[in-house]
Amino acid sequence: MKVRVIHQFLGASLLLVSTTIGASAAEINMFGGSSSWDRTDIRNAGTAEIVDLTGQGGNLENNAPAGTGAVRLTTTGDPDKAEVGTGGDFGTLGDFINGGSLSYNYYKDSFINGNPEASAAIKLTILDTTDTGPSGDGFTTFVYEPYWNTGTPGVSTPVPTDQWLNASIDGATGTFWHTGLYNQGNMAGAPGVTLAEWLAIFGTTLLDANIIGISVGLGTFNDDVVTYFDNIAFSNGAINKTYDFEVAPIPVPAALPLLLSGLGLLGFFGLRRKARL
Repeated sequence: MKVRVIHQFLGASLLLVSTTIGASAAEINMFGGSSSWDRTDIRNAGTAEIVDLTGQGGNLENNAPAGTGAVRLTTTGDPDKAEVGTGGDFGTLGDFINGGSLSYNYYKDSFINGNPEASAAIKLTILDTTDTGPSGDGFTTFVYEPYWNTGTPGVSTPVPTDQWLNASIDGATGTFWHTGLYNQGNMAGAPGVTLAEWLAIFGTTLLDANIIGISVGLGTFNDDVVTYFDNIAFSNGAINKTYDFEVAPIPVPAALPLLLSGLGLLGFFGLRRKARL
C-alpha cells in the first residue's frame, strides 16, 4: 500500500512538472516550426536569436523585464538586417487608433555601437484592399523607431545604451513612418507622426485597414549594432496578446529533483520494512 502511494506521488509530481513547463501560451521559445514567431527578414550577417541573460550582469540581466530571456538582434555591416515577427488577425487599425495599445521593452548594448540612433524598432503591418498606392497590393508597415521617440517626438536622438527602456504606444502616442501607402512612397526612415495623425492625413479609409502582423527588427544602414527586446503587449478591443521570449526549458532535468526525491522515499520505506523484519 505504501509503495502504491509513493508511485502515485511520483506520477502526480511528474505531471506537475510537465504542466508547469508548458503553462504559458505567451512564452516564445523558438523561431519557426510550431512557434507563432519566425525570422521574417534576415539579410547578410544579421542575426536574431532568443538568448538567456543569466550571467550577463549589469542592467541587461538584473533589470530584465520578464523572465531571464530576451531576443538579441545584431548587425555587423550594411545591408545587414535582422527582423522577427508574427502574423494573424490583430483587429483593425481604426479600433487600435481609438483605444488600442502596444508596448515593449528594448535594450541597446554599448559594446558595439556603430550607429548611435539604431535600436529594436517595432512594426505594425496592415492590409487595406482599397489602397491604390504605387505597389497596388494594399500592404504597408508602420514603423516605430526609438530614436524618433526617445527625446522630443519627431526629433532624431541617440538611443540610451546599457539600460532597459519601455515604449508605450497608442493611437496618439508614438510616431511612425510607413513603407508606402495611398500613393505615398516608402518614407525610408524619415520622421513620422502618430497613427491618429496618419488617420487625419489619409482619411477614414484607414479605419478599416486590418493589422495582420507585428514584428521587431534592426533595419538596413544600421551596421554594428547589438540590441535586445522582450515583453511585447498588444491590446485591441477583445484581442489581447503578450509575448515573453525565453530559452526553451529542458523538461527531463527539471523533473529529476522530484524523481530523486521520490526514489529516496521508496528507499526510506524499504529500509523501514527491512527493520521490521
